[in-house]
Amino acid sequence: MILLETLHDTERLAGCLVRGIQEQKIRTIFLDGPLGSGKTTLVRALVSLLPGHEDAEVSSPSFSIVNIYPVTPSVQHIDLYRCHGEIDDEILDNLENPHMVTLIEWARFFPRQYWPDQILSLTFEREEERRICRIAWHGKTYTDLFSPLLNPLA
Repeated sequence: MILLETLHDTERLAGCLVRGIQEQKIRTIFLDGPLGSGKTTLVRALVSLLPGHEDAEVSSPSFSIVNIYPVTPSVQHIDLYRCHGEIDDEILDNLENPHMVTLIEWARFFPRQYWPDQILSLTFEREEERRICRIAWHGKTYTDLFSPLLNPLA
């Protein structure tokens, strides 16, 4: 569990994720939690740390379902809030693209049969003025990426 009391805390979490992305350890991140819990804020912070971010305008793809950001590596940002299990073939094809990272908001609606082998899952909760992020993984352990957040001296 990681406390996200400030935007700086969210940016530090994004930095750990970017390190994992650049080391090609992370390709798919599931994001879940209620409205306003920080999912899109984390995506915005993550994209802002990738090369080419100057040309990426990050917004929630609630209506478009998918936004692809022109950063390196490319980021496919999916919001399944309105989909409830209906997954487009393009989304599935992009999951296979080794040069693309996929971030899925409202991942609880992503059908299990389409899950890739390696997933990092972040579940956000709101608690008064702060956010809590619970981290889990499917298929791989990412503990080393988050040690800077777990060590208060980092």
